[in-house]
Amino acid sequence: YVGEDAEVNFASLQNFEGDVHSTLNRRCVAQKDARMNWTIGHIGGGTTRSRVESVLNGPGAAAEDV
Repeated sequence: YVGEDAEVNFASLQNFEGDVHSTLNRRCVAQKDARMNWTIGHIGGGTTRSRVESVLNGPGAAAEDV
């Protein structure tokens, strides 16, 4: 949850062994004039399913996925 006029910077780097299978879900709700910045990296592993969802719940709300 990103409140009105707030900013959140989220960074994650996962380094999985070769036999790891992962499912990752991340979600945020950004209110009026809020900003959510996602920086996510996955290295290695067998298979990875990654989902990022940003709900923009007001004017001026923004999200960036790098």
